[in-house]
Amino acid sequence: MCCGEPPKPNKPIRATSAYAKWIAAGCPRPNKEQFKIRANGCLECSHRQGLICGLCDCVLAKQILGVELGKLSMATEACPLPEPKWKAIDLDDYLGVS
Repeated sequence: MCCGEPPKPNKPIRATSAYAKWIAAGCPRPNKEQFKIRANGCLECSHRQGLICGLCDCVLAKQILGVELGKLSMATEACPLPEPKWKAIDLDDYLGVS
């Protein structure tokens, strides 16, 4: 803990939970426009530390074997700010369900 900030939740447990939720939903990804909105929100955020979110410690984007991974690429994830810069994508909209 530093400067009176509360300790962050356990990163490995949080990441495992986020990936489990994403996989259970069928690995939905934002489309190009949604990804751009997410990336721009993070780029202008004062909490961003390189490719890491300074609020939740999540990797925002990382390419592994040509596959984009990270919080920005997981439609089930949202910005952790109290007033999020971007939200999880409604899976009914994602699937075209009305």
